[in-house]
Amino acid sequence: MWVLGLVSLFVDLASELLYPVVPLYLAGALGAPLVLIGLIEGAAEVTAGFSKGYFGGLSDRLGRRKAFVVAGYALSALSKPLPGLWAAWPGVLVSRVADRVGKGVRTAPRDALLAAYAEPGTRGRVFGLHRALDTLGAALGPALALAWLAARPGDYRPLFFIAFVPAAIGTALTLLVREQAPDAPAPDAPAPASAPAAPAERRGALAAFWRSAPPDYRRLVGRLVAFALVNSSDVFLLLKAREALGDAWALGGYILYNLVYAAAAYPAGRASDRFGRRPTLVAGLVLYAAAYAGFALAGPVVPGTAPVFAGLFALYGLYAALTEGVAKAWLADLVPAGAAQGRAFGIH
Repeated sequence: MWVLGLVSLFVDLASELLYPVVPLYLAGALGAPLVLIGLIEGAAEVTAGFSKGYFGGLSDRLGRRKAFVVAGYALSALSKPLPGLWAAWPGVLVSRVADRVGKGVRTAPRDALLAAYAEPGTRGRVFGLHRALDTLGAALGPALALAWLAARPGDYRPLFFIAFVPAAIGTALTLLVREQAPDAPAPDAPAPASAPAAPAERRGALAAFWRSAPPDYRRLVGRLVAFALVNSSDVFLLLKAREALGDAWALGGYILYNLVYAAAAYPAGRASDRFGRRPTLVAGLVLYAAAYAGFALAGPVVPGTAPVFAGLFALYGLYAALTEGVAKAWLADLVPAGAAQGRAFGIH
């Protein structure tokens, strides 16, 4: 659990060093329009979304998690320097999509490992601790970017090479991850290697799992997906802050968001263990609505000052802490431990 947390810390340091920089790089140095920025981010995230389901199911069928964790983090690390080598928006697009494919390869197997490491009464804390370490890296990354841009304003390209270093360290640490084999084959698992499943059977594994999954799991996933479909990309919050206050304040706000998220993630997971997943998650969604309303009003109705944006980014950090790890713990509660959990997390 600690190794996976440290891996996420280093790799997220690299990813989040670049995440707030990419829209600034595209809008500033490359002169890309906002529509293109949104399309690049959308392409990256939809790639991650679909690949998570496939690789989560594949890790179930093979009965292995570690190989997917290593490969996924390695692909993300190798994608980091590309925009520095190819200084045009297609280079950014290829880099972001490759990075998100890496995320898709590793996320469901990693979450299944975390669920396997935890006891039922500690899942909130396990996922909360992982989110805390992950998000600590997400705070350190933008801080490093802010320090670099303060010394060398507008010099974005070297940051893509700098980000490769912590990403490579995190990838090396994945070699220390301990495999946790599934307890039992999934209900729709294929026959042993001597009689492999037909391609049509393999393609239908996710659908078969969905049909046989507990109704509470299907309802929860449906509601989380409905929320995801109306949720906006965080890059637009950064661009809103940049428009009002400039690059430095946009990065500073993002650092504050991640610091609040990191500090609150473990207590939020612990609260969900004690008081329940549903009330904890609902409280986070209420804060999400309040934060987005605040961002919408900052400027046109309320003066878009630094304290206002700082408060909104802090509120947004609390929302993330109360929802991200808690949702994963809730999903793990609803699917019996064993070989199907890769699919359970992958579909989500």
